[in-house]
Amino acid sequence: MAVRPWSLLSSTLLLAALSAACAGTGEPEPEPMTEPEAEPESEPDAPPRACGVDLPTTVSVAQRGSLAISAPLTVEGGVRLEDVTVTVTAPDGWRARYADGAVQGRAGDATGDVIVDVSCPDADGALATVQVEVTPWVVSQLPVWVPGDTGPLGREYFNMWVDPVDADTMWLFGGFHYVPQQFTVGWDMWRYDLEGESWTEVEALTPAPQLAGAGLAVFPAGHDRAGEALRYGGLTGDFGLPFSLTALRLSEAGATWSEAPVTGAPGAGAYQPATFYDPARDVVWTIGGQGAGGTHADVARYDVQAATWSSVDVAFGSLPSGRTGFFWVFDEARDRFLMAFGEQGGAAQGCHCAHDTWMLDLSVTPPRWTPLATGAAQQIGRRNGAFALDPVERRLFVFGGTADGASTFPGLWMLDLDEVDAYDFSAAMPADILWHEVDIDAAIPLRSSGAMVYDAARHRMVLGFGNGQAGVHRDLWAIDL
Repeated sequence: MAVRPWSLLSSTLLLAALSAACAGTGEPEPEPMTEPEAEPESEPDAPPRACGVDLPTTVSVAQRGSLAISAPLTVEGGVRLEDVTVTVTAPDGWRARYADGAVQGRAGDATGDVIVDVSCPDADGALATVQVEVTPWVVSQLPVWVPGDTGPLGREYFNMWVDPVDADTMWLFGGFHYVPQQFTVGWDMWRYDLEGESWTEVEALTPAPQLAGAGLAVFPAGHDRAGEALRYGGLTGDFGLPFSLTALRLSEAGATWSEAPVTGAPGAGAYQPATFYDPARDVVWTIGGQGAGGTHADVARYDVQAATWSSVDVAFGSLPSGRTGFFWVFDEARDRFLMAFGEQGGAAQGCHCAHDTWMLDLSVTPPRWTPLATGAAQQIGRRNGAFALDPVERRLFVFGGTADGASTFPGLWMLDLDEVDAYDFSAAMPADILWHEVDIDAAIPLRSSGAMVYDAARHRMVLGFGNGQAGVHRDLWAIDL
């Protein structure tokens, strides 16, 4: 039988309707399986990069004081520290550089901005500004005492030093007292507790040398004679200059003095010589002072082990004038000796003061003198100021002294040994470039013939004694560094 077309169409429609009905009441048919489209490949996120410094916005530094601004670098994202460049810009008259995670250097005379520019490859750098407030040096007077009772009498031309073994102890010996009159030689010993701020008189177990204005060399910690001292020269009450080299040993019981063994000693000593211990050679050097023939700049040394005294020839060339009452420092780190100013002698009255600064290079044989400044117009030429070295920041401080033998020269002055390192020896440099006056926040009474020591445990200078227009001084002052 023939199939009619409409019958085929009707069957097709029926099947479609049944399929639709079933789909409405049962599970949906699964979607046909297709391959997912591939995600487009993308670059991984770049790690964050940073290159800068974390700086305070302001700091306070004493005038001509040390800059030490903590400024650690921030470096991330694969940046190599050695590829980072840090440039520091400071005002004129300042020194500043970036090293070991800090801005280091020296401030100048006035408040200013230190700018730190960090350059970082393939990353953002940094530009930071620190305002540095320049302030006076902080000064305070230590407790007063009753002279001759709870503390020593006033004096000049004495020895004062900090014990190298006990950092809380300062010693004071001898000098010229003003009782019953000026130039009365004293030989008393006192101990000062730098922490407790009190004096104790020390008993002399053996006779002490009766000489004022002698040099003193102290053996440092680590030496087999640590804490002991050798005292050279000095002036008698009738202004004699005998050769004298005495050894001092201190203990809980008191002070023991003894003549140091010596061969080759000269016939006379010296008044106000520079005297210091040199650990590299185990010798005591003495330079300059007032000798039997007048002021001189002679160099001699005492070999501690061999107990021999010998004069030292210096290299041919420029030589300083003879002098006494000068300021000096043994720069152990650079193996050199520096001296400045002082009384040259020969004046009918007042001060025939030198106006120069010299360096003696001890690292060469023979030692060689070099003038650092020889200008005769420098106003700070004078004698008998109190002076001491800050070995940490490498600064020599000087306070007071006299330029005319009648009045006291004012001010606290500083010689920066790092500036001496940068000195151009081929050119003359006036002394006022090397020497800087610094402000203090309180008035220390003006004086000559006082003394200053470096108190390492408290990072300060301690200054005291001497004389001035107001008479003899019996006091101590601290200058915080």
